[in-house]
Amino acid sequence: MSIRYEVRSAALTGLPAEVTALGGNLDDLLATVGLNRTALADGDRLIRIEQVIRLLCEAARQLACPDLGLRVAGHQGLQMLGPLGRLLAREADLHGAFSAAQRYLALHNKAEHWRLSAVGDQVEVRRIEHFFAQEGGQQYREMAIAACARMVRAMGGANLHPLRIAFSHSPVASLACYRRHLGCEVLFDQEHDCLIYAASVLQRPVLAMARRDEPHLDDYLRTLLDGLQDSLELQV
Repeated sequence: MSIRYEVRSAALTGLPAEVTALGGNLDDLLATVGLNRTALADGDRLIRIEQVIRLLCEAARQLACPDLGLRVAGHQGLQMLGPLGRLLAREADLHGAFSAAQRYLALHNKAEHWRLSAVGDQVEVRRIEHFFAQEGGQQYREMAIAACARMVRAMGGANLHPLRIAFSHSPVASLACYRRHLGCEVLFDQEHDCLIYAASVLQRPVLAMARRDEPHLDDYLRTLLDGLQDSLELQV
Protein backbone atom coordinates (compact mmCIF):
# COMPACT_ATOMS: atom_id res chain seq x y z
CA MET A 1 0.00 0.00 0.00
CA SER A 2 1.42 3.37 -0.99
CA ILE A 3 1.95 6.04 1.64
CA ARG A 4 -0.50 8.91 1.73
CA TYR A 5 1.66 12.02 2.09
CA GLU A 6 -0.27 14.82 3.73
CA VAL A 7 0.30 18.32 5.04
CA ARG A 8 -1.72 20.53 7.38
CA SER A 9 -3.95 22.87 5.43
CA ALA A 10 -2.33 25.76 7.31
CA ALA A 11 0.52 25.33 4.79
CA LEU A 12 -1.74 27.26 2.39
CA THR A 13 -2.03 30.25 4.73
CA GLY A 14 -2.03 33.35 2.55
CA LEU A 15 -3.39 31.70 -0.58
CA PRO A 16 -6.97 33.03 -0.19
CA ALA A 17 -5.67 36.59 0.29
CA GLU A 18 -3.43 36.38 -2.75
CA VAL A 19 -6.13 34.86 -4.96
CA THR A 20 -8.54 37.62 -3.94
CA ALA A 21 -5.94 40.35 -4.51
CA LEU A 22 -5.27 38.97 -7.99
CA GLY A 23 -8.97 38.88 -8.88
CA GLY A 24 -9.31 35.10 -8.86
CA ASN A 25 -12.14 32.84 -7.74
CA LEU A 26 -10.94 30.82 -4.75
CA ASP A 27 -13.93 28.46 -4.70
CA ASP A 28 -13.43 27.47 -8.34
CA LEU A 29 -9.72 26.90 -7.80
CA LEU A 30 -10.32 24.75 -4.73
CA ALA A 31 -12.94 22.73 -6.57
CA THR A 32 -10.42 21.78 -9.27
CA VAL A 33 -8.49 19.75 -6.66
CA GLY A 34 -11.45 18.53 -4.61
CA LEU A 35 -11.15 21.02 -1.75
CA ASN A 36 -13.36 23.77 -0.32
CA ARG A 37 -13.05 26.71 2.05
CA THR A 38 -13.88 24.52 5.05
CA ALA A 39 -10.67 22.56 4.51
CA LEU A 40 -8.61 25.76 4.59
CA ALA A 41 -10.48 27.24 7.56
CA ASP A 42 -9.30 24.40 9.80
CA GLY A 43 -5.54 24.74 9.76
CA ASP A 44 -5.11 21.25 11.22
CA ARG A 45 -7.01 19.53 8.42
CA LEU A 46 -4.67 17.12 6.62
CA ILE A 47 -4.77 17.35 2.84
CA ARG A 48 -2.86 15.36 0.27
CA ILE A 49 0.36 16.86 -1.02
CA GLU A 50 -0.84 16.25 -4.58
CA GLN A 51 -3.77 18.58 -3.94
CA VAL A 52 -1.53 21.32 -2.55
CA ILE A 53 0.87 21.11 -5.50
CA ARG A 54 -1.90 21.09 -8.11
CA LEU A 55 -3.74 23.95 -6.42
CA LEU A 56 -0.72 26.25 -6.37
CA CYS A 57 0.24 25.31 -9.92
CA GLU A 58 -3.25 25.88 -11.27
CA ALA A 59 -3.70 29.13 -9.37
CA ALA A 60 -0.40 30.48 -10.69
CA ARG A 61 -1.43 29.54 -14.25
CA GLN A 62 -4.96 30.93 -14.10
CA LEU A 63 -3.92 34.15 -12.39
CA ALA A 64 -0.83 34.62 -14.59
CA CYS A 65 1.22 35.01 -11.41
CA PRO A 66 4.57 33.19 -11.73
CA ASP A 67 5.68 34.22 -8.23
CA LEU A 68 2.51 33.02 -6.48
CA GLY A 69 4.31 30.57 -4.18
CA LEU A 70 6.68 33.30 -3.03
CA ARG A 71 3.77 35.68 -2.45
CA VAL A 72 1.86 33.11 -0.40
CA ALA A 73 4.92 32.48 1.78
CA GLY A 74 4.92 36.20 2.62
CA HIS A 75 1.82 35.61 4.76
CA GLN A 76 3.28 32.74 6.76
CA GLY A 77 4.85 32.86 10.20
CA LEU A 78 5.54 30.53 13.12
CA GLN A 79 1.83 30.41 13.96
CA MET A 80 1.24 28.62 10.66
CA LEU A 81 3.24 25.64 11.96
CA GLY A 82 0.85 24.98 14.84
CA PRO A 83 2.37 22.73 17.56
CA LEU A 84 5.67 22.64 15.68
CA GLY A 85 5.91 26.43 15.77
CA ARG A 86 5.37 26.38 19.54
CA LEU A 87 8.20 23.90 19.88
CA LEU A 88 10.63 25.92 17.76
CA ALA A 89 9.85 29.16 19.60
CA ARG A 90 10.85 27.69 22.97
CA GLU A 91 14.34 26.63 21.85
CA ALA A 92 17.29 28.61 23.23
CA ASP A 93 19.06 29.20 19.91
CA LEU A 94 18.68 28.60 16.19
CA HIS A 95 20.72 25.40 16.31
CA GLY A 96 18.18 23.96 18.72
CA ALA A 97 15.32 25.21 16.55
CA PHE A 98 16.80 23.66 13.40
CA SER A 99 17.35 20.36 15.22
CA ALA A 100 13.78 20.36 16.52
CA ALA A 101 12.44 21.07 13.04
CA GLN A 102 14.37 18.09 11.68
CA ARG A 103 12.94 15.84 14.35
CA TYR A 104 9.33 16.98 14.47
CA LEU A 105 8.47 18.30 10.99
CA ALA A 106 6.00 15.46 10.45
CA LEU A 107 3.69 17.26 12.89
CA HIS A 108 3.11 19.79 10.13
CA ASN A 109 4.14 18.11 6.89
CA LYS A 110 4.61 14.40 6.20
CA ALA A 111 5.63 14.95 2.57
CA GLU A 112 9.17 16.21 3.16
CA HIS A 113 11.93 16.66 5.70
CA TRP A 114 14.76 19.14 6.19
CA ARG A 115 18.40 18.35 6.91
CA LEU A 116 20.96 20.65 8.52
CA SER A 117 24.61 20.07 7.63
CA ALA A 118 27.87 21.99 8.00
CA VAL A 119 29.74 23.08 4.86
CA GLY A 120 32.96 24.76 5.98
CA ASP A 121 32.04 28.02 7.70
CA GLN A 122 28.49 27.77 6.37
CA VAL A 123 25.43 25.64 7.10
CA GLU A 124 23.10 24.14 4.53
CA VAL A 125 19.40 23.73 5.30
CA ARG A 126 18.32 21.21 2.69
CA ARG A 127 14.75 20.38 1.78
CA ILE A 128 14.11 16.72 0.81
CA GLU A 129 10.86 15.55 -0.79
CA HIS A 130 9.29 12.19 0.05
CA PHE A 131 6.93 12.20 -2.94
CA PHE A 132 8.05 11.48 -6.47
CA ALA A 133 6.91 11.96 -10.07
CA GLN A 134 4.65 14.87 -9.14
CA GLU A 135 4.72 17.46 -11.91
CA GLY A 136 4.28 21.19 -11.46
CA GLY A 137 5.86 21.38 -8.02
CA GLN A 138 7.80 24.60 -8.58
CA GLN A 139 5.29 26.88 -6.84
CA TYR A 140 5.11 24.55 -3.85
CA ARG A 141 8.90 24.28 -3.57
CA GLU A 142 9.34 28.04 -3.77
CA MET A 143 6.66 28.59 -1.16
CA ALA A 144 8.33 26.09 1.18
CA ILE A 145 11.81 27.59 0.82
CA ALA A 146 10.57 31.19 1.17
CA ALA A 147 8.48 30.24 4.21
CA CYS A 148 11.52 28.62 5.81
CA ALA A 149 13.55 31.81 5.31
CA ARG A 150 10.73 33.78 6.98
CA MET A 151 10.63 31.37 9.95
CA VAL A 152 14.38 31.82 10.45
CA ARG A 153 13.96 35.60 10.48
CA ALA A 154 11.02 35.32 12.87
CA MET A 155 13.19 33.38 15.30
CA GLY A 156 16.59 35.00 14.75
CA GLY A 157 15.90 38.58 13.72
CA ALA A 158 14.58 40.56 10.77
CA ASN A 159 18.08 41.16 9.40
CA LEU A 160 18.85 37.45 9.09
CA HIS A 161 18.87 36.49 5.40
CA PRO A 162 20.44 33.47 3.70
CA LEU A 163 23.74 33.91 1.90
CA ARG A 164 22.09 32.21 -1.05
CA ILE A 165 19.21 29.93 -1.95
CA ALA A 166 19.26 27.03 -4.42
CA PHE A 167 16.36 25.50 -6.30
CA SER A 168 16.40 22.18 -8.14
CA HIS A 169 14.17 23.57 -10.90
CA SER A 170 14.55 26.30 -13.52
CA PRO A 171 13.19 29.78 -12.75
CA VAL A 172 9.47 30.32 -13.35
CA ALA A 173 9.58 34.09 -12.61
CA SER A 174 12.07 36.84 -13.36
CA LEU A 175 15.39 36.85 -11.50
CA ALA A 176 14.58 40.31 -10.14
CA CYS A 177 11.39 38.87 -8.69
CA TYR A 178 13.30 36.21 -6.77
CA ARG A 179 15.76 38.77 -5.49
CA ARG A 180 12.90 40.99 -4.29
CA HIS A 181 11.14 38.20 -2.43
CA LEU A 182 14.17 36.38 -1.02
CA GLY A 183 16.75 39.14 -0.56
CA CYS A 184 19.77 37.06 -1.52
CA GLU A 185 21.53 35.32 -4.41
CA VAL A 186 19.31 32.63 -5.97
CA LEU A 187 20.62 29.67 -7.98
CA PHE A 188 18.60 27.34 -10.19
CA ASP A 189 18.88 23.85 -11.67
CA GLN A 190 20.87 22.75 -8.64
CA GLU A 191 21.08 19.29 -7.16
CA HIS A 192 19.00 20.21 -4.09
CA ASP A 193 16.55 22.79 -2.78
CA CYS A 194 18.36 24.48 0.09
CA LEU A 195 19.19 27.65 1.99
CA ILE A 196 22.79 28.51 2.88
CA TYR A 197 23.61 30.54 5.99
CA ALA A 198 26.79 31.58 7.75
CA ALA A 199 27.51 28.96 10.44
CA SER A 200 27.49 31.72 13.07
CA VAL A 201 23.70 32.05 12.81
CA LEU A 202 23.33 28.79 14.74
CA GLN A 203 24.39 30.58 17.91
CA ARG A 204 21.77 33.29 17.55
CA PRO A 205 19.27 33.15 20.42
CA VAL A 206 15.65 32.55 19.52
CA LEU A 207 13.76 35.79 20.10
CA ALA A 208 11.77 35.82 23.32
CA MET A 209 8.51 36.59 21.51
CA ALA A 210 5.85 33.95 22.04
CA ARG A 211 8.23 31.72 24.02
CA ARG A 212 6.39 29.84 26.72
CA ASP A 213 7.51 27.34 29.31
CA GLU A 214 5.50 24.21 28.62
CA PRO A 215 7.07 21.30 30.53
CA HIS A 216 4.67 18.75 29.04
CA LEU A 217 5.18 19.80 25.43
CA ASP A 218 7.59 16.96 24.59
CA ASP A 219 5.10 14.33 25.72
CA TYR A 220 2.37 16.10 23.77
CA LEU A 221 4.48 16.14 20.62
CA ARG A 222 5.41 12.47 20.96
CA THR A 223 1.72 11.59 21.28
CA LEU A 224 0.95 13.52 18.09
CA LEU A 225 3.81 11.83 16.23
CA ASP A 226 2.69 8.38 17.35
CA GLY A 227 -0.75 9.07 15.92
CA LEU A 228 0.35 10.38 12.53
CA GLN A 229 0.11 7.11 10.65
CA ASP A 230 0.75 3.42 11.30
CA SER A 231 3.58 3.23 8.82
CA LEU A 232 7.10 2.16 9.71
CA GLU A 233 8.49 3.85 6.59
CA LEU A 234 6.82 7.16 7.42
CA GLN A 235 7.93 7.05 11.06
CA VAL A 236 11.53 6.43 9.98
